[in-house]
Amino acid sequence: MTLSFRQRLLIPILALLLVGLITLGLVANRLLSHEVQQATEGEINNTLRAAEIFVNGWVKAKGNVLRSVAQHLPKDPQRWPEALTTARDAAGYDLTYVGTSEGKMVQSLPEPPLPAGYDPRKRPWYSAAQRAGQLTVTAPYMGASPAVPLISLVSPLRNGVDGVIAGDIQLSSLTEELLTLKTRWTSQLWLLDPNGQLIAHPDAGYFQKPVSELIAATELPAQDGVIKTLHYQDRDWFVATRTYANTGWRFVLLVDKREATVAKGRLVWQLASIGLVILVVVATALLLLVGYLTRPLRRLAALMNDISTGEGDLTRRLDVERQDEFGQVSQAFNQFIARLQSTIREVIQLAARLNDDARSTADQSHLTLDEIARQQQELSQLSAAAQQMSAATGEIAGNAEATATAAQEAADSTQTGLSVVEQNREAISRLADQVNQASGVIGDVDEQVQNITGILATIQGIAEQTNLLALNAAIEAARAGEHGRGFAVVADEVRDLSSRTHRSTEEIQHMIDDLKRVTQRAVEGMTSSEAMAHESVDNAAQAAERLRQIDEFNTRIRDMAAQIASAVEEQNAVTSEMSGNTEQIREVSEALATQAESGRQRAQELSQVANALKALTDRFRV
Repeated sequence: MTLSFRQRLLIPILALLLVGLITLGLVANRLLSHEVQQATEGEINNTLRAAEIFVNGWVKAKGNVLRSVAQHLPKDPQRWPEALTTARDAAGYDLTYVGTSEGKMVQSLPEPPLPAGYDPRKRPWYSAAQRAGQLTVTAPYMGASPAVPLISLVSPLRNGVDGVIAGDIQLSSLTEELLTLKTRWTSQLWLLDPNGQLIAHPDAGYFQKPVSELIAATELPAQDGVIKTLHYQDRDWFVATRTYANTGWRFVLLVDKREATVAKGRLVWQLASIGLVILVVVATALLLLVGYLTRPLRRLAALMNDISTGEGDLTRRLDVERQDEFGQVSQAFNQFIARLQSTIREVIQLAARLNDDARSTADQSHLTLDEIARQQQELSQLSAAAQQMSAATGEIAGNAEATATAAQEAADSTQTGLSVVEQNREAISRLADQVNQASGVIGDVDEQVQNITGILATIQGIAEQTNLLALNAAIEAARAGEHGRGFAVVADEVRDLSSRTHRSTEEIQHMIDDLKRVTQRAVEGMTSSEAMAHESVDNAAQAAERLRQIDEFNTRIRDMAAQIASAVEEQNAVTSEMSGNTEQIREVSEALATQAESGRQRAQELSQVANALKALTDRFRV
């Protein structure tokens, strides 16, 4: 939903006013709550203070009479009943009495009977007065006859007699007047003894019953002057306490919370009603005021709407009747319409020129597209020829590279064969040298065999001479007879040794003859092998020379193939570059064609825009 200017102006003002009233209400409510709380606390504390003052005055009045009697009691015990009776009547006691340190008991007239053996010194009231040393109040208790709640005021005697004076009084004389204290709201006043037992309660049946039978002890404030809230008898209460220092009694005051706070609720409703009335009055006044102030603006809006929804007549102007902001707006609008009129005239002229230029551009784009189409066809043929040339040069380069690779492999194989032949030639040369050396060694062996043969001949001659000498020795031993028998034995042994040596030399001779024959054959074989080795060396040298020639031819073939491959690669690079340039020219041509087509379309669109612009400008009357 579209809001008018007046509505947009009124809504935030009313919102601010509402926020202000709500804030004021919240602050007032807080202040009222504080004031009501302060008033409630003051009323409750005043009531408790009044109760304390009343009890203090009551105890003080009764106690003053008792203290006066304690000071002025006659020395003569015979006169005590009369004095005690006067004090009882003056202070409203039910009974007054004196107990002495000797165990004597004197009462006001008429004296009620005492139990046999009654000793006042053993009674709690006597001990309490002695301990306190001053006037004190006993805890409440039930009397014997009649059975009513009583309290006793006790004080030590001050007349020189060692004893205690006491007065009994019904608790109802205190509580009846105490419970008559009223507050502004429904309330209950309780009185507790130091042990938390009820001394006074609107219901007398709760006498000397613990307060815990009514409420939890924790629901009571821990300190005097503090106000808490508790739920009792099916409704909420404010509760506060106050302690009477002289007796230790504790006043408990319960005040109906709803009644105490009802005034605050009424005030809150009154404030809310006043705030609502103020909001309605102010809203009405603002509505009238804003309507009056914005009347020129509404009139201005109506005039502008007439101009915008009419026939586009830019000759119309607004009347400037005021010199305030609305008049300034009207004047600025007239100036704007005048500038717009001038601008529309220029736009009409530019639209006509733009339409002519768009037609011319469209015609030129058609011509450009035809020329680019022919150029693309020729470039396609040139690109195909360049690709075929590039493929052919690629095959030539591949074959040349294969040839160079084969030539390189042949050269490598030739180098390997040449190395192998050279190694064989060197090996055969070393073999020939070794055969020659072996032949020499065998010759040396033959020469040594000849020497051994000479030595064997010498050994054989020595053996024959030794045999002759042994034979001669045997003959001489035979001649000697028995004396030459041992020598004959030695001669036989020497002859036998000589025979074996002769036989061994003959065997060695045969072996040497065989070795000579074998050595001779080895020499002949070595000589033949040496000749063959020399022939193999010559053949290996010739093979190496042929391999060197083959390697030279392979090197020349490899160099020529490398030159061919390099030239083909250069040609292939040039062809590829030409093909790439042709492709780039074709791409540029296609881009130009696309741009020309786009330019033609833009020219058509521009022509349409020019026509639309002309149609729009024709709607204005300038």
